[in-house]
Amino acid sequence: MIVGGLSLSVLGAVNLLRDEDSAAVGAPWGANLPILVVPKSVPVAVPTRLVFPGAGLDVRVQVDKTPAGGVIRPQSFTDAYWIEAYGKPGTNADNTVYIAGHSSPNHSVVFDALLNADGSPRDLAGEELTLRTKAGSLVYRIDGAARRYDKNDLANDPDIWKIVPGRLLLVTCDQEIDGRNTVFFATLQGAAS
Repeated sequence: MIVGGLSLSVLGAVNLLRDEDSAAVGAPWGANLPILVVPKSVPVAVPTRLVFPGAGLDVRVQVDKTPAGGVIRPQSFTDAYWIEAYGKPGTNADNTVYIAGHSSPNHSVVFDALLNADGSPRDLAGEELTLRTKAGSLVYRIDGAARRYDKNDLANDPDIWKIVPGRLLLVTCDQEIDGRNTVFFATLQGAAS
């Protein structure tokens, strides 16, 4: 017999489980079931890896000790670099987090995956990425279309360097025109489950 969309045989099994569980441990049904604990916060920590399925990226993140306001030049072509002088990622971050990486039309380098073959930014709006840190993993979502900047404009644009807790910027060079940068803006969605 079907009652309210449930079979009475299923309801009977539930009742048996409820009675058996209560009798065996003297607790209400379900009281001894394991609780899945999903971290709701990740303390600020040094990032170690960037995983961005929508762009086909899974790369190590190194530390770049360029001072605030200095020229960012990642040290290798195979790793991304967290700019230490600014924000440290975490659910309680107090500044913008910057991850930089090279791209090039002639080489297979770390942030090539963010750009099309002609050097223009890929449309990654709405895509999620995970930034792993020494304290846990954080999920960010790309806000919209990437922005392109002349290198001199990037250095002096107050929107780029604005303190925005929960914001992540992915910064790379522009393959099409030397002297330009492409920046992807992302917003923290929370701790990864």
